[in-house]
Amino acid sequence: KLAGHDGIVVQSKDTGWTQNSPIGTDNPDILKVGEKYYIYFKSGQQTGFPRGGYGVAISENLEGPYQIYNMDVPITDNCNYIEDATAFSCNGKIYLLSTDNFGTNSNTKEFGYGILWESEDGLSFQLKNAKVGFGVLSDYYHIPDYATYPYGMTGKFERPAILFQNGKATYFYAANGTNVDGVEATQNYVLKILS
Repeated sequence: KLAGHDGIVVQSKDTGWTQNSPIGTDNPDILKVGEKYYIYFKSGQQTGFPRGGYGVAISENLEGPYQIYNMDVPITDNCNYIEDATAFSCNGKIYLLSTDNFGTNSNTKEFGYGILWESEDGLSFQLKNAKVGFGVLSDYYHIPDYATYPYGMTGKFERPAILFQNGKATYFYAANGTNVDGVEATQNYVLKILS
């Protein structure tokens, strides 16, 4: 059955940083932190304020109800639009892995790179503690001349996910607008994490 009100468990508000968000709350990912459930979500504007950042809604129960943690500001201090975050815990810390949509003069300084955000509590993620989490497709794979770009993208990964096996990150999954088979469709990629 649908959780929340008609299946909506986290909704933008009339005040605060999610106010007037054209995307509402989207790109969610859920993580159990201790005995609570955290739904990380994107909200805000692509440009201006409130900028597109990530928030978190918390509940004691998987089914909810969920309450947005901080309505004043996002929990990420990105300086430009990010999206597609996946959440995971490792070695006692909470991580978000998101896509830096614009790159130039912003978060990673590189279009389409990934930002690996680190937090002690999962409630605040700061760029000063972040690292580049992944590059673009051409950083890992030779793109043939006959490749197609159905959306005009140049190798940017979206919707990243990490597979953990025996407590270790082993594979990276993501969608991409580059099709190395030359077909007019996007492709999904799996990369093995070597370190």
